Amino acid sequence: LINFDKFDAVVVASLPMVGMGDATAFEQVKEILRAKCRKPVVCLDLPIDDYATVYTDDTVAFRKITAHVLDVHKCKRIYFLAGSQNEGVIDYRLKGFREEMAHRGITVNDEYIFFGDFWYPSGNALAERLVSGELEMPDAVICASDHMALGLVNTLAKNGISVPEKLIVTGFDATQEAVVNEISLTSY
Repeated sequence: LINFDKFDAVVVASLPMVGMGDATAFEQVKEILRAKCRKPVVCLDLPIDDYATVYTDDTVAFRKITAHVLDVHKCKRIYFLAGSQNEGVIDYRLKGFREEMAHRGITVNDEYIFFGDFWYPSGNALAERLVSGELEMPDAVICASDHMALGLVNTLAKNGISVPEKLIVTGFDATQEAVVNEISLTSY
């Protein structure tokens, strides 16, 4: 239904289209752009074909989140739940985490970094691994999205692990859902 002739360019927020574990919308948008759009296209945070992509540099934000967890909560063992590996936006988020830890002389154990898909099941899966004892319980988990953090805290709660009393969890994106969730989520 879009008449691309009426636009000077198109900006596509592509990352949210794959964050729900279903890339159907993402694939549909790709097909529409290929078939009908002859205008410049810029993607945000996730490339589509050969179109230009702009990445949000969240390095400073994740340095601040990491500093908060270290300074305010005095956490020592911190896990990082990232989105999909090799996505530009995750590179910046991980960079912020790593930089703040290095700034404080703390070595980041690569076994404490987990990759997901920005959506609830990634948080659920990490929670299940913690609950089962497969992974040692950390002091905190910094999540690269609110949705992963919500999956994590809700699954932990269902299994009797209280957040934030037993485990600090942070999110990112400051979604409305993070505020109204039964367990309110600290988010940036």
